[in-house]
Formats: sequence, structure tokens, C-alpha cells
Amino acid sequence: MSIRRRLVEMSMAPLRLVAYELLRRNAMTTTDYGILIHGFSDDTEAMVSKVRAAIDILAQHQPIAVSRLQRYVRAVVILDAGGPEYHSNLRLCIVSRPYIASCPDVQLASALAHEAAHARFAAAGIRYEGSAKTRIERACVRAQRRMERRLSGSSESPEHTVAAPWWCEQQLRARRASELRSLGTAPWLVRLYDRVRRFANGSE
Repeated sequence: MSIRRRLVEMSMAPLRLVAYELLRRNAMTTTDYGILIHGFSDDTEAMVSKVRAAIDILAQHQPIAVSRLQRYVRAVVILDAGGPEYHSNLRLCIVSRPYIASCPDVQLASALAHEAAHARFAAAGIRYEGSAKTRIERACVRAQRRMERRLSGSSESPEHTVAAPWWCEQQLRARRASELRSLGTAPWLVRLYDRVRRFANGSE
């Protein structure tokens, strides 16, 4: 990690902790298999029910993923935008309400298996940066495929290509900006975020 990126990460850490504390205090929280699930909004109960159903599926078909969620993830957080994604700095698994609403429980379960694998790598101290990103994503996709094969009872599973680098910095930056805009963030804040991220990664 470059010095400038490390400095930005250090400066952002307190803000992340404050953000999580605000989320925790204002969330509807439930626990399933010892895993905290935070939700906000009028339809939170329905969203949480789908997450719990997905965790039930994991417990039946890939219990190691549930174990990883229990050990390495502070909470599964349901937001209006973002994810499925694991945020290692806060140890949070973020899943968006639109994603939960649009996908079957089994698909959500396989996505959680993928993110649980990310959490395991982060806990092992394997940083998500540089050439390691591709290796980590391939391993997480394999965990997702194993889940899908067990659900289908087949040795085959839907292809999740890692040829399209959704984890590259340009793609991640565009995704973050889109998420911020969908949350109604002021355009100048979106631009500021983009500048900070570019600076942290040595893009300017």
C-alpha cells in the first residue's frame, strides 16, 4: 500500500467507526445464528426475513460460510444502495434492499457465501489490493460456485466469470459514485469522494 493511501485510510478510520455507531443505534437489529442483521426503512422486516432465509440455506448446504460470518463479520447491514460487498475496515457485509428484493433466497445465500470468503481472507491479513485482488476474487467465486452446486445437486453451476474485472479501481470508483448518487448525495460530495479515492490510489 502506498504511503498516501495509508494516510487516507488512517484518516478515514474514525469516520467509519462513527458511521457504524450511527447505523447501529438507528437500526432494527435481529440475530440469526449469532449473526447480527441491521436494517432501516419501513420494509426492513421483509428484507431481514429474506436475509435470515438465506442464512438458513447456508447453514444447511455450506455451514462453513455461516461459521465465517459468525467469526469474521460484525453484522450484515441492509442499505438502500451498495453491495453485496464485504467492508473489511468495519467488518460489515453490505447488501442493498433492491438486490435483496430482486433475487431469490438461494441467490442471496450464494452471494453471502462469496462475501464470507472475503471476510476470511481479510481476517487472515491478506490485503485486497494489487495483484492479490484477482486471486481473492477467484477464490471467493469458487466458494460461491460450491454453494450453487450443492443447491442444484449437480457438478455444474452457473458461470461467474472473473474475466471482467469488477474489482479494478476504475470500476470500483464508478460503482461507489453511482451508489452515492442513488442515495441522493450532493454532486459536490460525490466529486470530492472521487478525488480522495483517486489521490489515495495514486491516480492523480
